[in-house]
Amino acid sequence: MKKKIAITHPRIGKGGSEAAAFYAIEALVDDYDVTLITGNSFNFEEIVDFYDLSISIEDIHIRYTPMPQLLHRTHTAAALRGAFYHRFCRKVSNEYDLLICAYNIGDFKKRTINLIADFSWDDEINREYSSAFQGKRHIFYKVYLLRASYLYLSRLISNFSLKRALDRNNMVLANSIWSANLLKKKFQINCDILYPPVPTIAQKDKWGKKIERFVCLGRIAPIKRIEKIIDIIKGVRQLNYNVKLHIIGGLGDNDYGRFVRRKCEEEGDWVVLEGECFGNKKAKILAESAFGIHGGEGEAFGISVAEMLKAGCITYVPFNGGAAEIVGHDDLVYHDVEDAKNKIISALKSPEKRKKLFDHLKDRREIFTNTAFMKNLQCHVEKMLN
Repeated sequence: MKKKIAITHPRIGKGGSEAAAFYAIEALVDDYDVTLITGNSFNFEEIVDFYDLSISIEDIHIRYTPMPQLLHRTHTAAALRGAFYHRFCRKVSNEYDLLICAYNIGDFKKRTINLIADFSWDDEINREYSSAFQGKRHIFYKVYLLRASYLYLSRLISNFSLKRALDRNNMVLANSIWSANLLKKKFQINCDILYPPVPTIAQKDKWGKKIERFVCLGRIAPIKRIEKIIDIIKGVRQLNYNVKLHIIGGLGDNDYGRFVRRKCEEEGDWVVLEGECFGNKKAKILAESAFGIHGGEGEAFGISVAEMLKAGCITYVPFNGGAAEIVGHDDLVYHDVEDAKNKIISALKSPEKRKKLFDHLKDRREIFTNTAFMKNLQCHVEKMLN
């Protein structure tokens, strides 16, 4: 009889942590009886197509977390939704030989492999790397008593204990060396590294075929610091380098979305808001762009950075976070706007330097693959079960 494994995720969408959940299913479904536990209903075939997987709905079991209907429908109140999700996973955990928490830390009673995706579960780390952008949601996070009361209610519902979750009988897999070092420093735990799955984008392998423009990929949110990226490219343009910036990501009708839209309109047509892009359209923009740029600081990894790298973009990233580890080159890591501008101009002035950076990143593509993720996860699962 196959051993039973539950793969858990609080809410299925089309993000990086969901990719980890579904590639985990693909990696384990042939050898184990796999169940997916999640907090929302979703279109299974659509997700499988999105991640280009070969699994079918008949291969697994799916269980949905019971919670109030209002929470099922909303995209906010993540801590409350997570509380009901955690409570249900704890309740059913004894039905499985092993659980895999595909999004951060799970306190599930049964032995668990925890896949770190970000540090949204730690308010102290969140505050350290939060954006200076002031919006209504930002006010909620800054009003200590309001935020503390909300989190206290969530903890009461979930009965979550970080101490139990980090017990030595469980396993924590960090998504970067940067994350592992942070976990070691703050919680005194040693973690192996499991880089998340990253889709392969159609790429142009010859430098000369690319358009000398920049692309920024990912969620449009304050932590991504889109305004800083615009300021960097603006500084490059002021020195007579006629480069454009294409921003790929959904621009929400919220304070930050409106702020970014206004800033782009003020700058003119050299900033192109592409909106959300998927499939061939996204692949074409990335594959044709010579450069990528990322603004998110203190991120545990940076899926969008790895996507740009794999598409052949010479990508510039902040120094503090897992993204610097992805590009793996000092000339691609910046400390501030001026530093980023200088490093970009240095590359724009020298075709030889651009070619060297391009070849360096090309050599790094195989580190961040779906196959590597699945193979390494299989080894960790065998270790935990044996």
